[in-house]
Amino acid sequence: MKTRFTFLAFYVLFGIAVFAQPSNDTCSNAEALSVSSVTQTISFDLSQGDSNYENGCATFDAGDYIDIWYAFTMPVNGAIHINGSNGINRFALYDGCGGNQIDCFSTEGYIENLTQNETYVLRLYRSEFHSTNMSFLSFTIETLEATIPDCSTTIPLTVSTTASTVNFDLSTETLNYEYGCDENNAETYADFWYEFTMPVDGVVSIESDNINLFALYDSCGGNQIDCFIPTGYARIISNLSQGSTYLLRLYRNEFNYDASIDTEFIIKAIQPEFPTCNNVEPISVTTTIQSVPLNLSSANYNYDFGCDEFDVDSYTNFWYEFTMPVNGNLYLNPTIYNAAALFDSCGGNQIDCFSENGLIGNLTQGETYTLRIFRSETTFASVGTQFQIKAIEYITNDTCDNAEVILGISSSPNPVLFELEGSTLIAQEENCSGTTQEKVVDAWFEFSMPYTGNLHIDTPFGVEIYDTCSGSQLFCKPKLNSSTTNSVSLLDDLIENQTYLLRVFSPQDYIFDTPLQGVDLKAFPRAANDECINSESIPTITATAQNISFDTWGSLINTEAGCDEGIQDDYVDVWYEFTMPNSTYLNIDSDIKNAFSILDACNGNVVFCFNGSEQIAGLIANQTYTLRVFQKRSEMFHPFLSFDIWANNTLGIEDQSLENAINIYPNPVRDYINISIANHQTITAIQCHDLMGKEIFNSTYKEQVNVSHLKSGLYLLKIETLSGSFIKKIIIE
Repeated sequence: MKTRFTFLAFYVLFGIAVFAQPSNDTCSNAEALSVSSVTQTISFDLSQGDSNYENGCATFDAGDYIDIWYAFTMPVNGAIHINGSNGINRFALYDGCGGNQIDCFSTEGYIENLTQNETYVLRLYRSEFHSTNMSFLSFTIETLEATIPDCSTTIPLTVSTTASTVNFDLSTETLNYEYGCDENNAETYADFWYEFTMPVDGVVSIESDNINLFALYDSCGGNQIDCFIPTGYARIISNLSQGSTYLLRLYRNEFNYDASIDTEFIIKAIQPEFPTCNNVEPISVTTTIQSVPLNLSSANYNYDFGCDEFDVDSYTNFWYEFTMPVNGNLYLNPTIYNAAALFDSCGGNQIDCFSENGLIGNLTQGETYTLRIFRSETTFASVGTQFQIKAIEYITNDTCDNAEVILGISSSPNPVLFELEGSTLIAQEENCSGTTQEKVVDAWFEFSMPYTGNLHIDTPFGVEIYDTCSGSQLFCKPKLNSSTTNSVSLLDDLIENQTYLLRVFSPQDYIFDTPLQGVDLKAFPRAANDECINSESIPTITATAQNISFDTWGSLINTEAGCDEGIQDDYVDVWYEFTMPNSTYLNIDSDIKNAFSILDACNGNVVFCFNGSEQIAGLIANQTYTLRVFQKRSEMFHPFLSFDIWANNTLGIEDQSLENAINIYPNPVRDYINISIANHQTITAIQCHDLMGKEIFNSTYKEQVNVSHLKSGLYLLKIETLSGSFIKKIIIE
């Protein structure tokens, strides 16, 4: 026994020594390293560390890993070089314990753009499979300080208006860890510096292969004018001055600095000019849009100014001349591949210049104008092969004083069409208060409310409502982008027989995306049950669902809380009252954008609040309750303005006519829900919502629905059929 006990004691002590965890097994116990430009070798042993199921570099490579941690403070601005010798050693650098991951790699890596005096934590880890491998149990670490490239030694370079080829060989140059284009772009580079004097006012053209990098400066240690990687086309650097001296840095990355290919670049000075309007082609411009083809097969390219002296490129030009048929605006769409410039005459003043859609205002009937369409040599010949042009006569109602009268406003559609392109262009102004100033076009209308209530406005443009010209602004909805989805607005509490002014407006850039320009005004009288005190009574509730239609378009808009009392929004609502029958459950089934709140009395306590559909338990038989039906102002414009209400004693708010036709199983569920239907039923949609009413997914019919991505909890599954809807609570395990 004594011998065995001694052996056991030795075994236990030996086990303690062998299986002791590394002291830096967690980030909070990271081992401090003092890093410098001197290469250090750090030895380690992961064989006895704890294995944890955790992320590697990211969430997609989770596995069983063993790791140790180090911490260091950067002595310089620059990079750190880590070499783990073999791919079984993996590294991740963070800006702190539990902080952001800066980089993650295996074997060897340079981690750049680290900041002097900042502390970082380094995680060294292996997979559990490789943790007992006793090879490659060290890594080296060193810092590299990022420096500004040294431009003290330059090579004189003669640049002229004739292209010259410059040959170079960087293979014998010293590699330095230094900045590239800026201080966020440090790597190991080899470079040459050239110095040249501009022979003309204009541009310098540099053409090379993309393994060569270039940066131009106004002096040694001065301002960087341009920095680029060649793209196969000449790089044009504009606004250089005759007689001024510039420095050109040519550099390559470490991995290709000694490559023997593409060891040349072509440089040329160019004095561009505005092109002359020779070979002008007459075209007939009318108030009907027309497309004009461009003859790209015979295009000649020259270095010209584009819209101004800051826009220089190798352009081809097409010149046209036309007479304006009306007083008004000119619509031009040169496409994004071309640009258009309009002049008051050949060789005259430039009126406007742009690409894509544009509107040029204040043109005079009978006047002749010159049009330049131009495009860069780098543009593919297969695109932008034509442009569109159209004259637009001024509309008469682009001021409030000349507002067009809209008659016969009611609850029925009454669309009014217009053409905003014919508006006098307004100089920069806000697109509703607080928005960015833009060039705006508008049209004005006048209308009278047929009764006190709400105004429903449907237009893809911005709208403003005023009580009088130059009066108070009652409402403003901006036009913020080219989308037309947010086209409907509601303005409440307008007065019967009072006249109002409507301004429809849009930033110039967005009017061209809407082919049908119009506004539809509909008026709705104040809803009779808009207040709780005027609640509408719901007939006796039975086990048979009764459908209650409601209309919130005549409701006042109130800023208040919905079901989430901590979040306020603009809501419209109508009110009902009902008496609870002698049943266990009250069922309400409606669209998810309709919300319902049950109160024990007007201004009383909220008993239950939900979106869409729900089965409510705990209501007292024969007691009268108040029901608020409400919607967010931003979500009220949909056709599903009704709800079904009934009572029963069965858990689940299924439409009884569908109970035997649709089967959903299993429930609770973990991965997949199966949905089976009888032959006479057709499922049109499957919706899943959380208990706050948020839609989780919406799809067409599938026999099996994947719910494995949902978190554990209670959800509402709504099955839409041609015969009605079926709502089921499902539990995700």
